[in-house]
Amino acid sequence: MEEEIKKGLELIGDFIVLQLRTTLGFTEQNHNATGALSASIKRRVSIKGDSFGIEIWALDYAEKIDKGQPVETRVSSDVILKWMQIRGIENGNPNQKNIAFLIARAIYREGTPTSGSLKYSRSKKKTEFIKVTIDQNAKEIFNMILKVFVENISGTLKNTVRNQQKNFSL
Repeated sequence: MEEEIKKGLELIGDFIVLQLRTTLGFTEQNHNATGALSASIKRRVSIKGDSFGIEIWALDYAEKIDKGQPVETRVSSDVILKWMQIRGIENGNPNQKNIAFLIARAIYREGTPTSGSLKYSRSKKKTEFIKVTIDQNAKEIFNMILKVFVENISGTLKNTVRNQQKNFSL
């Protein structure tokens, strides 16, 4: 029984990871530059006694993407320049370094996300990808969890009834 529950919870964890990657990525909030953050999202199922859990984790900067960064956050214009080059922003523009400086200054003044970055998000949101994902999928996740446990309880009850029937037949 424990192994069936674990397999079911692993499938649920895989579903949550996929949904997080989707919300984070190009189809929703458009945060993917290199894909490293998305690829880092993993799941682990834990079973301790009668407790079951699905743990989800990712690279440390996932929290900065999820919550944004406060005003007066200093970001190196070199880091911004590298990000711009990865994203193909203003490549070939002789003023690319100046643009990177202006973006770094906007982050310092506004924090992240900056007001200008929202236009690149299909969902018009650039934070809370975790909350958005869980909220949008809560009913489906709940039903999946319910199904895993109901099927296992049902199987256990059927086996118990069969065993009792055999005992009465003897």
